[in-house]
Amino acid sequence: ARASSPTSPASTILHGVNGLVLPGESLAILGPSGSGKTSLLNILSGRSEYDIAAGHITFDGRPRNARTKRQIGYVMQDDVFFSNLTVRQTLEFTAAIRLPDSLAKQQVCDRVDQVMSRLRLEKCQHTRIGDQQFDKGVSGGERKRVNIANELLADPALLLLDEPTSGLDASTAMAVVRLLRDLSDEGKTVISTIHQPSSAMFGLFDKVMLLADGRVAYFGPAAD
Repeated sequence: ARASSPTSPASTILHGVNGLVLPGESLAILGPSGSGKTSLLNILSGRSEYDIAAGHITFDGRPRNARTKRQIGYVMQDDVFFSNLTVRQTLEFTAAIRLPDSLAKQQVCDRVDQVMSRLRLEKCQHTRIGDQQFDKGVSGGERKRVNIANELLADPALLLLDEPTSGLDASTAMAVVRLLRDLSDEGKTVISTIHQPSSAMFGLFDKVMLLADGRVAYFGPAAD
């Protein structure tokens, strides 16, 4: 991937990154700040502002298309919510936008209920999101789970997560990673950037990619 601007020459952000993650597998992308972790996720999701200079990204062996994009969920590090909405209202709003118009209202509500149950959000469903600063709402762990729930509403086959454990205490972070492990066990492909994982957290991933200065220092089984 190459980045450039009118005032600076093109520079290469990612160099020859290669990898394969299968359905039912989870990949942890590790590396120091500036190593290219988020840039890689943005490229995989189709949200990068930079083009790929060379190489290919394929999904099920085929190039990305409009249908593929609907199968990708991207949980960004900095989530943005309407602070005055409750957890349930937030998910219902997302469902109304992202789920097919052909679904009946009850089907949409059922989907919201299923996702809330899956992420254990029932107890806080009527709590306002808040802004985490001056308007305290849900906890940091609940906010992160709402962020993941927003993407799971559309039942993506591939789930990308940028630093899903950032800002969480060790116990809550571990619970989030266990949830991701459960999702991959159900057949989803889960790719996460992780900062300083504990050994227990590390052991929940099938594969690891270690990036340094935009290059792959290691890609393979986490056990190796």
